[in-house]
Amino acid sequence: MKGVMFLKLKLIQIFTILLGAICLQLVKQMKNHPSTYKKHTDKIIRRQSPTG
Repeated sequence: MKGVMFLKLKLIQIFTILLGAICLQLVKQMKNHPSTYKKHTDKIIRRQSPTG
């Protein structure tokens, strides 16, 4: 059972590292292309605001 727990912890560790790397890449891309980032946020804001 100890081995299974260790494997689970390792998987969680790898998963969090991967998520962090992906997030960093997204942030870098957003900083490189502020116009696309602004378009994206505008879309989200428009979707959240009530219409009609």
